[in-house]
Amino acid sequence: MVDGARIRPVGIKDVAAQAGVSLKTVTNVVHNRPNVAPHTRARVQAAIDALGYRPSIAGRVLQSGHSRTLALAVPRIDNPYIGALAHVIQAAAVERGYRVMIDETRGSAEAELEGISGYPGTGVEAVIFEPYVRDRTWLTESSRHLPTVLLSDWVPGSSADTVTIDNEQSASDVVDLLVERGCRRLVLVGSQPHTPASVGETRVRAGKLAAQRHGLPEPVIIPLRDYSNSGGRLVARRYRAILDDADGVVCTSDLVAVGLIKQLTEDGVVIPDDIMVVGWDSIPDGETVEPSLTTVEPDRQALASAVIGAAVERIEGLRGPARRFVVPHRIVERKSVISGGKTRDTDQPSVHKDLPPSQPDLTEPERAALIEALTAWRIASFPSRETAVELGFSGVGALIDNTAALSDMLARGTSLSHAEWELVRSASARMLKDRTHSAVPIHDPAGPFPGPQLSTALRALDTHLATRSGTAAMAGPGKSR
Repeated sequence: MVDGARIRPVGIKDVAAQAGVSLKTVTNVVHNRPNVAPHTRARVQAAIDALGYRPSIAGRVLQSGHSRTLALAVPRIDNPYIGALAHVIQAAAVERGYRVMIDETRGSAEAELEGISGYPGTGVEAVIFEPYVRDRTWLTESSRHLPTVLLSDWVPGSSADTVTIDNEQSASDVVDLLVERGCRRLVLVGSQPHTPASVGETRVRAGKLAAQRHGLPEPVIIPLRDYSNSGGRLVARRYRAILDDADGVVCTSDLVAVGLIKQLTEDGVVIPDDIMVVGWDSIPDGETVEPSLTTVEPDRQALASAVIGAAVERIEGLRGPARRFVVPHRIVERKSVISGGKTRDTDQPSVHKDLPPSQPDLTEPERAALIEALTAWRIASFPSRETAVELGFSGVGALIDNTAALSDMLARGTSLSHAEWELVRSASARMLKDRTHSAVPIHDPAGPFPGPQLSTALRALDTHLATRSGTAAMAGPGKSR
């Protein structure tokens, strides 16, 4: 429609005038209500088609109470991992009849606050959010008023659901791989001490603990704010002496790892012979850089399904405490790590995990605390086996079953293998950490959570694992078997 020199959109009044009917009749046709005569419906539809009328979002919200619009708020949309994740999240939303509005916060506190408030006036029904700023306390209050799903670890006190890979376990897996291939002097890149709850900081802490578990020297930790190729190049130049003295470097982001590889190879360093490199996220650049990058790959499809499923459940009325969903990951081995079957020559024999079953020196209260922690970890991480399977979490059903089996074996006093004790320790330590910050939103199966007993049990378990690993290493490959 033309009004002087200004073009305005076609409105419902225009359709009513063209069809010669009331505004209410047009509304009934638009919403496919039955109380309209066939010939009148046809006339109104002809007017809609001729004028090109499209109902407004605001009108639909007023009529239905739902915009079916979600917001995805992330620090940067040019990050390859975030771009790939946004793609699968959008696809998962479309399957459920929703659309996704994407916002780049650039790490601004003001932009993040607007996002967590739901972008007032837009009709957004839920926010999928990757927080960046240091102070996350405002998430606690805001998440109570708008369905919120965090792409990060759980924020204590928040009502927001969280969806993430197990950053601690994946860091432990990475260190295990490097040690298996002969690594003895580790560097961990990507610490963010100014943001204790950040993914980078969590991965570095877990990597350090895994190195201690293997009896390695204290890893050098390099902090980094700029998770980018240029950040990786800067690390390679500024910390060259430290890297020359190491034989393995763990970068908490593929972007950093790719930049580091490019700079080191340009400087004549041979990867993986001189130093092995591992990253996270499985971005395309990791495949094309030379040598190609070994990386931790999250199950993006499972992550997207969990994110959209959690958001829609909240929109549809689900109430209750925050939930934590953990999606599977795998290590994609490429040329930046010495290939399987080969190890770097070293005067320290590899640590073997195929040790015979054993029993650490635990009191009954300590053993009961481990059983309690395993049960709580399983419930908090995976609401049910059926939910995990429905969300497509490949392998998670088996993990839930295995954890339940370990609880039963502990209750019966059965001896566990070295690897099984490590799984008990990892899950129990994670649950103790969560409980230290704030109560995990589940009902305790056996009364108040036994924090003190669990702490002493973990200390005994650490001593047991370290002693057996050290004995195996001293015995050498031949004797440890």
